[in-house]
Order: sequence, then C-alpha cells, then structure tokens
Amino acid sequence: MIMKNDFFQREIVLTSVPFTDNIRFKVRPVLIISNNKYNKYSSDYLVINISSTANDNYYNLDILTSDLENGKLKLESKAKCDKIGSLEKENIKQKIATVSPAFFKRVKERIHALIN
Repeated sequence: MIMKNDFFQREIVLTSVPFTDNIRFKVRPVLIISNNKYNKYSSDYLVINISSTANDNYYNLDILTSDLENGKLKLESKAKCDKIGSLEKENIKQKIATVSPAFFKRVKERIHALIN
C-alpha cells in the first residue's frame, strides 16, 4: 500500500542538503529516478541533482517549463544526470513538480550513456 507521504518516479522534490560543515543546511531540488516498485518498499529513493548553476555538458539537461507536467521551478535549472545519489525518504520536504514522460526518457538515455 502506498502511503500518503510517498513520492514517485519523475517527481521533483525538495530536500535538505548539508553544507560541508555538516551544521548548516540548504534546501535543494532533486528528481526521483527510481521506479515506483522500488520506491514502495525501500526507505530510500534514487535521485539526480537539479541545479540552477550547472555548466553545460552532455549529462546536464535543461529543464524547460514545457518539460513539466505540473508544478514549477523557481529558477532555470538543469537535471544533472551524472550526479546520482540515494536519498532517505524522511529527508524530503515536499514535491514541487513532475517532469513529463518525454523529458524523463531523455534523463534515462543520458544515464544509460553514462554507464554504457
């Protein structure tokens, strides 16, 4: 059974990220890439970072307003497909958007290129 606070693949959520001093935190968006079956049973999500300051490279995809099914990002941002991490569910603050299936397909293609 999916709980009220569960999040899903393709959703952009906000999470607290520690500064290097591990005392202060900043809130940053990430994109959930793990599938919903995994998300249902795991205590973590697999995510990629989203940044408004990312440089241009093959693994960074611009996220346009047209790439969002719902919600919005405050700043022009890029999905950093080469910055994959694990995020504990309890560290998610809220959902802010969902990317389109077409955009997510491009994310998966970049990740596939990274590991192939």
